[in-house]
Amino acid sequence: MLLKNMITGLAAVTCVLLGLTISGCICCNFGLPGDVTPTPEPWPTESPTGYPVEPTQEPDTYTPIHGTAVVIPTPAADVTPTPAADVTPTPVSGIMDAEMVGYGTDQDTYNRGDTATCYVEVRNTGEVPIERVDFIVNVYTTRPFIGKIHAIDDQTYTVDQQGIEPGTTKRVEISVVIPESYQGFNTAGDYQFEIVVRIGDKEIGNFSKDIKVV
Repeated sequence: MLLKNMITGLAAVTCVLLGLTISGCICCNFGLPGDVTPTPEPWPTESPTGYPVEPTQEPDTYTPIHGTAVVIPTPAADVTPTPAADVTPTPVSGIMDAEMVGYGTDQDTYNRGDTATCYVEVRNTGEVPIERVDFIVNVYTTRPFIGKIHAIDDQTYTVDQQGIEPGTTKRVEISVVIPESYQGFNTAGDYQFEIVVRIGDKEIGNFSKDIKVV
């Protein structure tokens, strides 16, 4: 009977010790409320966005991680303009000469206020083209006891840009207006055209032509 009581007591002690051991482990693992230390969140491992990366394309272009390709303009080259070439025409050298080989008027009779056409035929006998022809014109009538009455007195008519090449002949014309009156006199009557033709500073010919004004 004594042995039985000892075994029973030993079993009871063992149960008490086992219960205390289990209670202590639970207390160590959970502790009291509010004593739990939070585990820190790990830092994100993704690379930050929105920052450009080193260019891997052509020197003047790169593409950010996010966004549209950016073009870096290449500075323009310093180009110095080339001065325009001197295009001043070279003067034509050579002898200028000509002769008058024909002349006349478009009509023999005119009304007062009409326009008469006078012409000369110029032959270029020189070495350079002839561009300008000058006409010195006199138109007059003769009245008894008065003498000459000029309707046109030493008036110069110039014709430019004729382009008469050496060895060629060209007809050059001028227009002369016949006035209705001159110095209070009616211009009807018989008149004479006297015309001197000049090329440059040289007279190449002259002619006279009788006309009638009615």
